[in-house]
Amino acid sequence: MTNLGEMGPFPLPRAVGNKLRSVAKYLIVAAAVLTAVATLTNVFAPTVAKSGLSSHANSSAADIANNARLYPHLLPTTDTFIPIAVWDQAPNGENVPSAYSNQAAAFRAMGVNVFVGMNSWPERFGSDDGELEAAVAEHMYVIGGGDPFSTTSARSVGSIAKLISRIPGASKYFIGYQWGDEPTCSTDVASQVATVRREDPTRLFFDNEGAWIAWLPQHNVLGSAECLAASEANLRATSIASADDYALTDPWHTYLCSSDGGYDCLWVYGKEAMNIRALVGPEEPVWEFVETGTNELGLSDENGGKAETSSASPTEVNSAAWEALLGGANGIEWFCDELLPDDTPIWDYCASKGIIRANISYIDHTIQHFAAEINAPSVLSGLSVRSSNRAVPIISVQKDMNGTTYLFVEGDRNGTTTGIYKLSRFANGTAKLLYDSNARYNPSVSEQGETFELNSKGYFEDLLPANYSVKIYEILPHTGPMLLAGNT
Repeated sequence: MTNLGEMGPFPLPRAVGNKLRSVAKYLIVAAAVLTAVATLTNVFAPTVAKSGLSSHANSSAADIANNARLYPHLLPTTDTFIPIAVWDQAPNGENVPSAYSNQAAAFRAMGVNVFVGMNSWPERFGSDDGELEAAVAEHMYVIGGGDPFSTTSARSVGSIAKLISRIPGASKYFIGYQWGDEPTCSTDVASQVATVRREDPTRLFFDNEGAWIAWLPQHNVLGSAECLAASEANLRATSIASADDYALTDPWHTYLCSSDGGYDCLWVYGKEAMNIRALVGPEEPVWEFVETGTNELGLSDENGGKAETSSASPTEVNSAAWEALLGGANGIEWFCDELLPDDTPIWDYCASKGIIRANISYIDHTIQHFAAEINAPSVLSGLSVRSSNRAVPIISVQKDMNGTTYLFVEGDRNGTTTGIYKLSRFANGTAKLLYDSNARYNPSVSEQGETFELNSKGYFEDLLPANYSVKIYEILPHTGPMLLAGNT
């Protein structure tokens, strides 16, 4: 395993978007969730530890499925691959840095590998404006189109089949259909999926859900048990379970994550991933939308501007992505659109805002660097995690890759704490810190590359600074003389 600090600089190109995605508003009805969400107690891998105790959710013995089972014959089955998608962008778009011929080339350099949600694509029956060919040329995957209401429209399965037949290699890179977004509970997604599947049973089916998932089981923001049950059925009907709640810029639900008169909402990303995973089980891919630092087309200004922030900072974006992954997501999705003060939409803000462009590139390449460890089987025993600060729990995941153990941890509230970790199998061993998010975002407190000794009971401690710090340790067994027990 190579220390991230030895990897050298990442490329920092930009990606350009071109179309509108509406952001739904939600009716807030705080209520206890009825038996329809009882399955949420079955969370599969993460542990959230609070001060003085290790609080393990009821974990299934079955681990989250690996890529070969999640995406058979579609996405790469190697476990060194993690899907990183971008929403509603044009692969053939030309508003890119001079080093790149189009958006597909720019996004690929940023570490993105999937285009999802290309609205109004294809433009004509059996042909498009060059989007699919541009994606194929850069070996990038596409999810889009599909019309469950017509077999002759431009977006129909037949239209896409004709388009694929005209582009060499396109069949490999077109992996699924997406015809809607944030369906209402009155929408029968299962019926729509069945219609499209009858025409093409070989590909994936995608229909992203809204923010309601993030607030279960305490709050049913959909308003009724019936609507909740229907929405859960819609989530399960797809091939990829996906949801979005841009927690930092969402002004509609911040009262649910207020803290001492202020807001602290970033932990919602981890909770949303856990909730999706609990609802669909270990065998379905879970992808989660993450904000990039834009205002999500003015979302943060809605509802009187009651969002935690108008746009997420680079460190918050990084922490949100890791919350999703440690919460059980298999992939992440970026949303790149901005609304200027004069109400002008900017579809390519991930490109035109240099700090966003650089940050997404860093995050994507970091995630792919640790893809094998992230995709490795979770170890559901032998780990105890405590937080020294009652107000800052710790979300953690233990992984085993080819006999080597890795410990992923992240502060689960915005505050400083010391993590107290016990891995009894590794008494007198060592923990090497392979990744510390502060190496990029707050170098003065970074410990990246340092090694910590575990005592004879398997304990070690380490500081988790504020701002949802993320750390990844490689845990190595003892190889020298036995040490005396400490007092931890």
